Amino acid sequence: MKKIHFNLQATLEESQFEKTFQRLFVQGSIVDHDLGRRMARLENLFQVYRSTCPVPCWSRGLAVTNEIRRVTETYLDYSLIRQALVRIVKKSLAGHFDPPQVLFTVDGWLEFLEMKALWDQHVNPAALVANLAENQADRVRFLFGLYLPQQFGGSYGRYPSQLDFLERWLTSRSEQWHLPITCLDAACGSGEGSYELAGLLLKSGFDISQFRVTGATINPLEVFAAAYGYLPHDIPREHANRQYMRSFGALPMINFVTADLKSWEPTEKYHIILCNGILGGPFLHAHEEVESVIKRLVKGMHSGGILLAADRFHGGWKKMLSQQELEGLLTRSGLTVIPASEGVAGILK
Repeated sequence: MKKIHFNLQATLEESQFEKTFQRLFVQGSIVDHDLGRRMARLENLFQVYRSTCPVPCWSRGLAVTNEIRRVTETYLDYSLIRQALVRIVKKSLAGHFDPPQVLFTVDGWLEFLEMKALWDQHVNPAALVANLAENQADRVRFLFGLYLPQQFGGSYGRYPSQLDFLERWLTSRSEQWHLPITCLDAACGSGEGSYELAGLLLKSGFDISQFRVTGATINPLEVFAAAYGYLPHDIPREHANRQYMRSFGALPMINFVTADLKSWEPTEKYHIILCNGILGGPFLHAHEEVESVIKRLVKGMHSGGILLAADRFHGGWKKMLSQQELEGLLTRSGLTVIPASEGVAGILK
């Protein structure tokens, strides 16, 4: 299968959502011989476990002790469960996707259940996989939970000082713009920062015909979520996203594309580039890779344009590059570093 590449305009129109939904997800029930064989093996393991373990871990309110964890992991081999989950993911998406990393970061079945809040629902891994194969709605929620886990999700108001700084910078250049202003939110995730940027441009006095905002992210599910405000695994956040999208009339000026920053070549020039929550973080921190990404982004900048990068890497403990190191990489890539209220900023002269 080929990887899916999206270029989607932000919209709340149901017809566009449904068209893209059918392109992205396998519809209806999933029937797969290999998956059935894996489910049968998991069912056998679970029945042996249930008949052997005198105090089942799935009892409501029961604390998971070290003994329960040890016995469970002895009988329920997580590597076999993970293979079945990887298979259901592969058969659920209409295109090639790398397996979600969350499946490989947990140490066992109980940890996975706890992390995904599946207690008292499908402690039997065979039952979980069978339900996902049969129930499309549950399957879609499960996929979003794997690829867009809540603990890594974005939110509005993450970088307020950066927005204040950018508003002042926009105002200071009000007589110098060659319209329309083109903006890129690199590594946009589920799109909150892209919508905030569009809102800031409106607040700064620009008409919707005077700017365009593009959000770019590697994961097609994130592109889908951003374009349509769709987060079925996190309904409160979905409501917040759609309420924000309805609050202004700039949706036609916002689009989202699938792009891997490590190899993506921008197809147009941008006046403003946001690169928040990625440079120097857990997913992109090797000096040579960060520098390569910055240089690619700089190639896509208009003269006089600005690149801004801030982070919220869990209070700093996952921050791999210091601000001084990032400023050095911006300078080496041809930008003039300027004082910023939050994170780093560089201007292309």
